[in-house]
Amino acid sequence: MKKILFLIVLTIIGLVSHAQSTLTVTTNKVTIATPANSTGTFNIISNTNWVATSSQTWITVLVKLFYTQNGQNYVTIPYSGSAPDLGAFEVLQQYANGSGQAWVTLTAQANTSGVGRTATITITGTGVSPQTVTVTQGTVVPPPSVPATIYSYNKK
Repeated sequence: MKKILFLIVLTIIGLVSHAQSTLTVTTNKVTIATPANSTGTFNIISNTNWVATSSQTWITVLVKLFYTQNGQNYVTIPYSGSAPDLGAFEVLQQYANGSGQAWVTLTAQANTSGVGRTATITITGTGVSPQTVTVTQGTVVPPPSVPATIYSYNKK
């Protein structure tokens, strides 16, 4: 009887320790408008640790992590510096990491290059395949030039 109970416990421990890691993103394409501070979003759903990085410096990655504690839902933003010292508060920009669910906000600088551009956000995790999100941003289109028109009229 003790051997059977021991085998059952080992089997349960084995099943729990071998839970498959998952990492998914809610979209693989995000389009951001041209003006400065335009944003796009996507979600990460995972049960493992992950890291999100941007291939371009014109885009900022801000991660809001979701978690539940004592039956309450919370959101937190990773930062560097100490929490009470708000002067030292610095949101991580080109790199963000977390575990579990997150809402990712991508903020772009203005695109004044005259051509559209792309960036890749790569999310890698422990024991999972990397996920990528392609970000595209158009360019400012100048308004069409309108030829000046001269109006004349005769008053009688």
